[in-house]
Amino acid sequence: MTSFKHFDAKRRRDVIEIRLANPALYDVASYAELSEELIDFVEQERPRTLLVDFSRVEYCSTAVMNALLIAQKRLQPEGGLMKLYGMNDSVREAFRQLDLDSTAFDICDIEAAAMAAQ
Repeated sequence: MTSFKHFDAKRRRDVIEIRLANPALYDVASYAELSEELIDFVEQERPRTLLVDFSRVEYCSTAVMNALLIAQKRLQPEGGLMKLYGMNDSVREAFRQLDLDSTAFDICDIEAAAMAAQ
């Protein structure tokens, strides 16, 4: 597992799984760092599938959602997929209210479901 400032990354063949740190503790600068770190990571690694583990995330701001949207767009030209999983009810509701849960992101309850949904 490789650790970054805002997430940990683990590669399993052509799948990379990242586990986000809890952005509830972030200040404005930290959101910008997360976005930059995530986009740089995606552009360098170019995973076929990127699984994003939200199990440590208690609160998800629109800045985090925006960073994920940008990273996902960087994956798409090469056929890459992004799957999100492990969200608590309040984080999942935030994605629902912004209509991101079925239109922009594929969100699964658990890691196994995200892996199976490739």
